[in-house]
Amino acid sequence: MFSAKLETTPFHCVQRGNITDGVSNPEQQVHSALGQWLGWLMAAIYMGGRLPQIWLNIKRGSVEGLNPFMFVFALIANATYVGSILVRTTEWDSIKPNMPWLLDAVVCVALDLFIILQYIYYKYFRRRAPSCDGDYYEDARKS
Repeated sequence: MFSAKLETTPFHCVQRGNITDGVSNPEQQVHSALGQWLGWLMAAIYMGGRLPQIWLNIKRGSVEGLNPFMFVFALIANATYVGSILVRTTEWDSIKPNMPWLLDAVVCVALDLFIILQYIYYKYFRRRAPSCDGDYYEDARKS
């Protein structure tokens, strides 16, 4: 099962038994270009998915309702994914076809780390100003 998954990853773009420097026939070139465009589109959408959460945390000044373990595990997964690509090879010809996925994982590691740092900052270091409702109820109890 693991080897079947490896065969379907974007890293295995070369035909078996016919390793060439480039894509040989026009049909493969069209599929390769389409795959690259879809890869970059997916990377933009996936990376952009973290930005609303970052903006919401800044706007609210809190991380209420945020589960930090989701971002910790996503960070670990993306870091190991980047590592698995780079451990196989560091040759540019092998890395270039995988750039959308590689860049996506690297940027998501940075964004997940930023969200984790936001969580630590807002949860443990930033002192929240008392809300208007909290002051009202405290004043009512004192009197």
